[in-house]
Amino acid sequence: MNVYSIHVRGDAQGDNNKNNQTPKLILVKDGYCLWATIFGPLWALVLGLWETAIIIFAFYMLVGFLIIELIPGTGAVMAAEAGVAVLVGIVANELRCWNLGRQGFEERATVLGNDSADAERRFFEANPDVLSRLEGAA
Repeated sequence: MNVYSIHVRGDAQGDNNKNNQTPKLILVKDGYCLWATIFGPLWALVLGLWETAIIIFAFYMLVGFLIIELIPGTGAVMAAEAGVAVLVGIVANELRCWNLGRQGFEERATVLGNDSADAERRFFEANPDVLSRLEGAA
């Protein structure tokens, strides 16, 4: 079972913002993100997390520069960049939740599920009022 946090946009809770381009409900899987480890800033750009992508890229550059200045040798740089990649994978989904909060999403629940569809189904079974608001806002 995986743990997902459910984020609902403000207009799904009763506001009348008619921006239909943005989803009203987003599930974020808690825990380690392999795609963020592999792709780093590109992962953030694909999800539209521009500020996060810039921060991740700057962190990669800062660590690379410091290691080159402090410890000569390519092995140290590769090890440090691998460490940064693992760190990015660890905090990636938390950064995504933080960005969603800045975009007007509210974390409504934490749900267990085998996959995102199962978690979404469980959330709507426990919160039928949110489903009716989402359908009414569409």
